[in-house]
Amino acid sequence: MKYRLLLVDDEALELDALKNYVDWEAMGLELAGTARNGKTAWEKILTEEPDIVITDIQMPVMDGITLAKKIFNLNRQIKILFLTGYDDIEYLKAAIKVSAVDYIQKPFSDEAIKAAVEKACIEIEQNQLMQHSVREGRNALIKRICVAEAEPEVRQEWLEKLAQLNAFEQEGEYYGMMQIYGVPNGNLALSLQNKLSEIISVWQEGRKLTVVIKGYVNTGDSAKRMLHLLEQLTDLSYNGVFYERRIMGRELPEVFQILESYEKYMFYSETGALRSVAAEEVHSQWEQKDSDMESMNSFQKRLTESIMSGNQSAVAENADRLFDVLLEHRASRGAVMKCLDKLIYEIEGMCAIERNREEMGHLMHQTMEQVEHCLNMGQIQETVMGYFRAMTAYNAADVPDTTDYVVQKVKEYIHRNYARQITSADLAGEIHLSQNYIRSIFKEGTGKTILEYLTEYRFERATELLRMPWAKVKEVSVAVGYENVPYFCTLFTRNYGMTPGEYHKKYKS
Repeated sequence: MKYRLLLVDDEALELDALKNYVDWEAMGLELAGTARNGKTAWEKILTEEPDIVITDIQMPVMDGITLAKKIFNLNRQIKILFLTGYDDIEYLKAAIKVSAVDYIQKPFSDEAIKAAVEKACIEIEQNQLMQHSVREGRNALIKRICVAEAEPEVRQEWLEKLAQLNAFEQEGEYYGMMQIYGVPNGNLALSLQNKLSEIISVWQEGRKLTVVIKGYVNTGDSAKRMLHLLEQLTDLSYNGVFYERRIMGRELPEVFQILESYEKYMFYSETGALRSVAAEEVHSQWEQKDSDMESMNSFQKRLTESIMSGNQSAVAENADRLFDVLLEHRASRGAVMKCLDKLIYEIEGMCAIERNREEMGHLMHQTMEQVEHCLNMGQIQETVMGYFRAMTAYNAADVPDTTDYVVQKVKEYIHRNYARQITSADLAGEIHLSQNYIRSIFKEGTGKTILEYLTEYRFERATELLRMPWAKVKEVSVAVGYENVPYFCTLFTRNYGMTPGEYHKKYKS
């Protein structure tokens, strides 16, 4: 890695010698610019962000000592090397006060410059290692302060240690905190921390991320950025809560508990919800009532019976009652999953269509996998209702043949959606059966692949449109699902022995 270097000297000849006659690249340095006085140098430091500054001491407008003090207050990680032609002990004392790495006597030599630069580079590397260690330690310490149970004196020791780490990092004593729900397992916590510099600490428990950020950043704006970034990374939506004001270290455990009280509340919120939380808004009324869930057995029994009888209206009615009870009991995500696991396994076990037993098992596991990735109760209900409808259709008296059911559903979906791109995944989501099963059953029932049927149907619609006097080939192509007009024309010519334009001229009414 190359470090960036700024050269500052009011003597034009000496600055030119430094810039052009020293092989900085061989030392692993990249020249970030030059300046003739401290004021110009300060402006470049703010824009160019150098790692090392080599500066003369005696300069007009702003001298080197004043410049070094400003650098020290801005960023102590920038290393300062002084150029001096004065053998003056007072200047050396001033250099020490602003933590200068070294000084180089004029006239300078290559060896002296190289030795001073190497010393600065070593200090930068050591600081980077130390910073990484400090940040890792602070991340773990903040989590411990929030999560771990400890005696007051022990927690106070942790807070004092946190203050020391903040001082080393030149960070303030204020923080922001938020929680994000529905996050899949993986390296998303690390991805967030790498991409957003305001994050101080982040950890994941189950499908929940807790994030602590720097106090000078607006917590609500930061929460929006994180939800947006997570959506970009995963193509999923998330819910979140954030504490509305910045907090001090001693408040971290209390605010963490306040946010924790919202986890169940957000499970029953709409997808993509982001809520601001204040201290007085702890959701104590959403306490666990999972022990009361035994009352649901009767609803589960009636729902199972209506599914096995193939009665779709009764299924919808009983399923609504089931989810109303779950909502009334404010059931936790774990209790909801336990209830639905039991119900779905019971339905799958009672399925009487023996030749589809394997497919029923696959559908059951596919559904539960989808439920695991649902963000909230609304998504879970939608996913499970799809499973209930599919299982009801298998048992319905008017759909005795699974092949007829699949063929009918595929055709209906194609007839509604032929104008856009259709994938096997779309069909699987619509029919609630696996992609391979749908493909094989459709071919068995029609003698055609799904793509063959889709293509035939699209060209049936295309010929209907091309018979219209106003028809234009490009518009017809797009209307039947082909954005690539030349490709549409090639397929059409292959099927009908003439181009779409020729067909239009010949058959338009």
